[in-house]
Amino acid sequence: MKRCLLLCCFVLTVQVHGATPQVPSSIRFADIRLQLSQEAKKRIQEKVDSLTKSEKYFQALLDRANLFLPIVERILKEENLPLDFKYLIIQESALISDAVSTANAVGFWQFKEPAAREMGLKIDQHVDERMHIAGATRAAAKYLKQHNQEFNNWLYALLAYNEGRGGARKLIKKRYLGAKSMKIEQQAHVYIICFLAYKVAFEKVLGKESHPELYLHEYQEAHGKTLAEIAKEFGVDQKQVKDHNKWLKRYRVPHDTTCVAIIPMTHQQYARRVTFTKKNTLEKKDVDYAEYWEKQKNFPVITTQKYKKSNTKVTLVNEMTGVVALPGDSTVSLAKAGNIPLSQFLTFNDLDRNHSIIPGQVYYYMPKRRKAGIHFHIVRQGETWWSIAQKYGIKQEALLLKNRLRKAVPLKPGRVLWLRFIRPANIPVAYEHPPNASK
Repeated sequence: MKRCLLLCCFVLTVQVHGATPQVPSSIRFADIRLQLSQEAKKRIQEKVDSLTKSEKYFQALLDRANLFLPIVERILKEENLPLDFKYLIIQESALISDAVSTANAVGFWQFKEPAAREMGLKIDQHVDERMHIAGATRAAAKYLKQHNQEFNNWLYALLAYNEGRGGARKLIKKRYLGAKSMKIEQQAHVYIICFLAYKVAFEKVLGKESHPELYLHEYQEAHGKTLAEIAKEFGVDQKQVKDHNKWLKRYRVPHDTTCVAIIPMTHQQYARRVTFTKKNTLEKKDVDYAEYWEKQKNFPVITTQKYKKSNTKVTLVNEMTGVVALPGDSTVSLAKAGNIPLSQFLTFNDLDRNHSIIPGQVYYYMPKRRKAGIHFHIVRQGETWWSIAQKYGIKQEALLLKNRLRKAVPLKPGRVLWLRFIRPANIPVAYEHPPNASK
């Protein structure tokens, strides 16, 4: 992904909280120890000095980073990507959602359109998900992981992010493939020098404080609503909501996007909301899990939407485009019917190529979400993690994480699964056995 370096060669900021950070002789990046030559140290230090030259601008960038990076760090963790890559988003865009480079790369992670689409980001007359902090970060994580699969070296994956895998192949040293220690010489690529400067400049101060005014809330129930309606619902400034949702071209969150609205709230507003949510859903000792036996019967929500211009009917499953499988269907035929590649169909539905389509089961033509429409599900006989994830249109990985698991374990009927929040560590796994526990 060739692009101009937005900030590296631009004098941006200053010393914050003390003296200018000094570049050490070695730097730990991801799982690699980087030994710096004196010449490489000098080049990196020059960039650090440039970044920390103006205290006013550095503090502004630090505040912006402290606002956005909690979302970035969460997604990097979910995607099993080294957290050091959080410095890359600062380098790429200064965390300006609608940043555009001279190479026409757009958004937080500076994606060009072909690469963005390849990574599953939607770009049309309604949205440009390159400007969505969570959506673009997940796409960048996927992109970096693809590079690392080839090079087995996170530093080379970083280089490929700028040069493309083809360009990176011409620059790498084969002896470092899979290496846990590398030497950075004077002739190191400017992109790597620049990245290491960002890491040195920010790592001691980033995350020490919150943004002085705002907290960003990811609003999951935004689909179909306008930003004006959302601003009124939360009692926040409409202009600020628009400023933090520039990925929306028409100020309405469409049903066919997996991205959610970003709500800028004051710390006081967020604290009140969290207290209310916990009091009403998470920390109540008398949660009536039994009522969810009835609520979960409403899922999956299957509707048909008709487009006036083309007279085309589209099936929506939990407000996402999907299909209900019929006898004789296969993964190939369903992918073809949805006009998407087989590989995407398999990925969207957490499937492998050996999956046999189940008649009556719902399948999706777009990425599933990370939260369900209700808080809990009580396992019934014969259900699996996958079938429950399909029922609510959430990623199986997300379902596992919400229940404090990395890998699927056998499910017992009656187990209460968390669908919207991560089960707190101090709340044990619960079981609910109503009189009729059969399917």
